[in-house]
Amino acid sequence: MSGDKILIKDNRSAFRDYYFHGHLFPINQVDNLLELAKLLGCQVDALPTKYLGLPLGGKNKELEVWNVVLERCEKKLARWKSQYLSLGGRVTLIKSVLDGLPTYMMSLFPISKNIEKKINRLRRSFLWQGNKEKRGYNLVKWDTLTLSRNQGGLGLKNLSLQNSCLLQKWLWRFCTEDRALWRRFIAGKYGLLNQWTTEEVMGTFGCSVWKTIRRIWPHFRNNICISVGDGMKTQFWNEIWIGEDSLRNLFPHLYTLSLQNNDTVAQVWSQNGWNLLFRRAFNDWEIEEVAMLLGVLNNFPGTSESSDKPVWKIHNKGVYTVKSCYWKMNHNVSRTERCPGNCFGR
Repeated sequence: MSGDKILIKDNRSAFRDYYFHGHLFPINQVDNLLELAKLLGCQVDALPTKYLGLPLGGKNKELEVWNVVLERCEKKLARWKSQYLSLGGRVTLIKSVLDGLPTYMMSLFPISKNIEKKINRLRRSFLWQGNKEKRGYNLVKWDTLTLSRNQGGLGLKNLSLQNSCLLQKWLWRFCTEDRALWRRFIAGKYGLLNQWTTEEVMGTFGCSVWKTIRRIWPHFRNNICISVGDGMKTQFWNEIWIGEDSLRNLFPHLYTLSLQNNDTVAQVWSQNGWNLLFRRAFNDWEIEEVAMLLGVLNNFPGTSESSDKPVWKIHNKGVYTVKSCYWKMNHNVSRTERCPGNCFGR
């Protein structure tokens, strides 16, 4: 349509009802908007709006977008209720509110520091109110309360960490849902850095939602390894697929000499062994490093007919879960996690 764009929102799932319940949302100037609306039998509407309970077309960090969540939290954590609950009961109610109300929004939108402070203020005030009519004193630092019980806290969720874990699920889905329409759209718009993520979204270009999600990739990448199948998706040097780090980081000098910096495992491997190409012959002092590289590669059993897939190192089944991600971030585990089982996946 010569660059004209519209969004169509349907309130019914059945196709036969589509023309009677659809809404058209113009983006910029659409000259034939009324004709299109009449043709489709839709109503003309304007952004921002809501779709499936989530804001569409608005700035997700604005207070107006989160007002509904704040109002629901205030209603659930009404101060008068604290008079009839013990401290343990108040903790239980706070956990249930956090798990139910802000989570849906945080599963797609980044929560701003301002909104996080407002929600934390409601939770903190409710927790320490007790049976008094006036505000109680904060007896323990809030950051301590968000630690697990094993760490001396009450297990209350850290909103920013929970938000990050929920957003990282989209990175996992991007890695695993190759044929999904949304994945193809994102990949087409921003371009692929590799088979597991897009190029970094820079400047003012792009959607703020995906821009925020993409920023978490470096942290997410450190917690996955690749189970090599046919080797078509996995870059030989740049990804963690054998050992506890990428070959690029383990052997940086050999990486600079390689002629295959971006080649996949399938391109470097053959049934006769590894076909490694370098810019020049090795010096005597480099032979030892080459031997170490070959020693690492000697553990590789070979490719198979299955596709390469990511493995979430923190979960014993290798599958991403928000719970395991939150545990990792909240406990701030410093040691390197190993891949569960055989990371080659033959």
